This record gives sequence, C-alpha cells and structure tokens, in this order.
Amino acid sequence: MTATRLTLLACVMAIVAACNAPTEDWSDPAWIDMRLEALDPRAFQEFTGLSAEQQAPLVETIVEVYNGGLRQEDALRALVAAGNPAAKDVFLAALERSDDSLAALGARGLAAIGDEASAAAVAQRLSTVTQHEAYAAFLDALQAIPTPQAADVVAELLFRPAPRIGG
Repeated sequence: MTATRLTLLACVMAIVAACNAPTEDWSDPAWIDMRLEALDPRAFQEFTGLSAEQQAPLVETIVEVYNGGLRQEDALRALVAAGNPAAKDVFLAALERSDDSLAALGARGLAAIGDEASAAAVAQRLSTVTQHEAYAAFLDALQAIPTPQAADVVAELLFRPAPRIGG
C-alpha cells in the first residue's frame, strides 16, 4: 500500500512539473533559459535575438555554462553579443586561455563592454597570438578600447618580420 502511494505521489509530482515547464517557444526567455541549461546549441543562437532587457537575466545561466567547461565557445559568442558587464570575469578568463580563438572572443567581449581597464591585458595577450585568424579580433578590441600601451604593442607587432608575427 505504501508503494502505491509513493508511485501515485511521484506521478502527481511529474504532472505538476510538466504543467509548470515552459512550452517550446524560442521567443520566450524562460524557454531559452531552460534550453541553455540543457546545453542546446540553438538556445545560444536564439539568445542573441532577444532584447538586452530579455538577455540580462539569462547572462548568469550562460556564465554558469562557460564555467562548467561545456560549450564554452557558444557561451562566449552569446556573451559577446549581449555585451553585458556581468560577464567581465568570463571575458578575462577567456583572455588567459592558451587557445587563441577563445582568447580572441574574450578580447571582443571586453571591448563590447567598453572595459578600458582591460586594454593592457588585451594588448599583452595580442603579443602571444600564434593563430593568424585571431589577430583581427584583438586589433578590433584594441581599436574599441584604445590606450597608449595598446598602441605600443600594436606598433611593435607591425614592425616584426613576417615569419616572427605571432611568436
């Protein structure tokens, strides 16, 4: 008799949970948030189509996804598109990564939030870039948050012989 009651209770709880879950609607921030937690690649793309007001409460979910180590590139791209200052620590962490493409997204993110205090870190990381396709992101970031130190690093980079660019 106790097993029957537990089974019935479990069924009732499942029904209540299903009734409270958002229905599939890619324009609904609650649905996108749920799909972000499930690491659905489409959710990262749909997030970028939301207004800044709708994106703001979801930024924390994306930060958690990035910090969880899964779908980091998707998370970074979404955070860069949002340009929300709450993601600054994620951008700084990405900038320190050895992977130039992730570091470039970190640089773009810092530029997107206009964090001039990070320009020196972006400039310093630029001097260690080895992937040629990553240079544009760093240069774009430095253009958006210019500093005298950044200009010196860019000038030094431009005066290197071609085979030494990136190392």
